[in-house]
Amino acid sequence: MASATESAFLKDELGAILAKGLAATAVARPQDPIEYLALWMLHYQQQRQLKAAEVEESRRLEAERELWMKSRVLRERSAAAVIQREWKSHTKASAETQRKDGDLKQKFALIEETQEEKVPEEQPPTDAGEQSDKEKQALGDRLAAQTSFGRSRLYVAALDKSHLADIKAVVHASPAMEITLRCCLYLFGSRPRQVDSWSKIQATIKPHPFCVTMQNFQPCGTPLEKKRKLVRVRRIMSTVDEGQARDSGSALFAIFNWLNATINFREARDEYVKLRRAAGKDAEEELDEEEEGDDAEEKDPIEEAVKAVELEAKRVAEAEAAAEAEAAAAEGGGAPAEEA
Repeated sequence: MASATESAFLKDELGAILAKGLAATAVARPQDPIEYLALWMLHYQQQRQLKAAEVEESRRLEAERELWMKSRVLRERSAAAVIQREWKSHTKASAETQRKDGDLKQKFALIEETQEEKVPEEQPPTDAGEQSDKEKQALGDRLAAQTSFGRSRLYVAALDKSHLADIKAVVHASPAMEITLRCCLYLFGSRPRQVDSWSKIQATIKPHPFCVTMQNFQPCGTPLEKKRKLVRVRRIMSTVDEGQARDSGSALFAIFNWLNATINFREARDEYVKLRRAAGKDAEEELDEEEEGDDAEEKDPIEEAVKAVELEAKRVAEAEAAAEAEAAAAEGGGAPAEEA
């Protein structure tokens, strides 16, 4: 016979469950009530275990959610700290760049005030009176271009390696910056495949040698710079917007002006030498014609586009000139018939 303690245990643990099972058996009235009750109790136990597992899973998920939320807060704080640090660094770098650009503008202002003294206007020689008007004009253009080139060198001489390093460090260069520096590297001997992207230009530029080469470059020196390089640069630089070059910073704009002055000086000098030779006069200076076949295996796409436009304009001009000549010849041939 069960003791009172055992009876209390069975009543507490099984009483309510057994009562439900018996009630369900009474309602169902199965053929085998004992088997039915046993199966009902087994199903009840399985459902009980399933609910317990669901509760445990819910607790586990809640714990994971809380842990994820805490880690998210830590990540957000870390990200905010990184953003704040990067912003401060960017602001500091931007302020430093503006300070450098302001200092450079002050240097350029002083150069502008003294450039006429340092590089005075070139005067024509005393025998210029013996030249034709066309030669005098060409000589004047040459001397003006030579003076402009000399003055542009004063500005690039004010640049140091830190200015080039700042330009080189730009992540996303403007088209004006990329094309201007590419043209400089063409003049200094680089080939198209070596500088056909901003990353390659950045890798090619060495700030100190770049500054020195730019300051010492002589388009009309001895030996004479290859005309092919200068013609390539002239074509490509014709696509650069002056306003965008100015907006890219004082250092880049000084290089932009130096490049244009370099090309203009060489073209004006070559034009004058050609006129002297055509007039049968002494022209001891060397004349290097453009070599269209040079670098045929390597072409710059911008140069090729400009060259195509130039060739088309030349073809149209020749066609118009030929049409005008034919019209003039037709008019001249018809005059006698009208008089007769």
